[in-house]
Formats: sequence, structure tokens, C-alpha cells
Amino acid sequence: KLYRLRCAFCDSSTDAEGPQEASSREHFVFGLLAEIRPRHKDEAKAVLRYLIAGDRRDMADAEGILENLIG
Repeated sequence: KLYRLRCAFCDSSTDAEGPQEASSREHFVFGLLAEIRPRHKDEAKAVLRYLIAGDRRDMADAEGILENLIG
């Protein structure tokens, strides 16, 4: 019942992103990429590839992630 109250505004027929919990977690972790420094160059390159391949360059935290990657 609590889940239905939290997602009362959602229409399951138009919600293509999956459960609200999953997309909330994804957005939270995506934002952490702007805070957690890459351990090495290969990890920074993997994050950059993720941004490009997932077409996430226009998301709100993308600029912060790029700044984090270049130091």
C-alpha cells in the first residue's frame, strides 16, 4: 500500500524506466560519479565511455562528472 501511495502519480503503462526505486537508485549513483575520483586513467576512460554510450551528456550531473574526471 505504501508503494502505491508513493507512486500514485505514476502510470505503469507509460513508465518505461521500470520501478521508481530502480530509477531513483540509478540517478543517485550517477550523481556519485561527480564526487568519487577515478582511481586510475582506465577507470576515468570507462566513465567517459559510459557517458557517451548511454547518451547521458545532457543529464544534470554530467558537467560535474566531466570536471571530476579531468581533476
